Amino acid sequence: MNRRSFLSAAGAAVVAAGFTDARTQQAAPGQPSRPGSGPARFRTGLVAYSYRQALQAKTMTYEDLIRIAVETGTDGIDMTVYWLPSTADDYLLPLRRLAYRNRVEIYSIGTRVRLAQPTTELRDQQLDELRKWLDVAQKVGATHVRVFGGAKPDGATLDQAIGFAAETLKRGAEYSVSRTTAASPTSQRRRLKSSHARTRRGPA
Repeated sequence: MNRRSFLSAAGAAVVAAGFTDARTQQAAPGQPSRPGSGPARFRTGLVAYSYRQALQAKTMTYEDLIRIAVETGTDGIDMTVYWLPSTADDYLLPLRRLAYRNRVEIYSIGTRVRLAQPTTELRDQQLDELRKWLDVAQKVGATHVRVFGGAKPDGATLDQAIGFAAETLKRGAEYSVSRTTAASPTSQRRRLKSSHARTRRGPA
């Protein structure tokens, strides 16, 4: 099965699961409801990367993406950050306010961070980059930061590459927890989400 067929089949299965008869989700009489036992709730989103050509050409802005979400009735956006014009507060905070006022959630930001690096120096560089984007995520209200496992370094085994990636991800997670605010620890905690289940074997 190729990747396209797999994604189509998986998507169909998820949608089918969402329409399971609600009666099968109910607890027996006299029994407490099980957490997560209600009907599935799907939320829609736009991915900035889908508009990469316009964003790269500067014929579209991230503010435009928020407006498109409003016009299409979309719940939120994934803000791939490759084309952000600035990471300064005077840009990020108004962007967050625009999303908030329009009831558009910024779910996550997608970065170019690649975790599997063969040397301590390279891993430290990626960690610095990751910390930078964790700070940006906090400022725009995103709850997830997407990163890449990265390509398997030359001369390394797959297990070694996974170890390199895990080390950087763990250190990033520690920084993420340190950025959690006491006022809202659940919604403010930055969760790191790798875009690959495993470290990729091919080129980045």
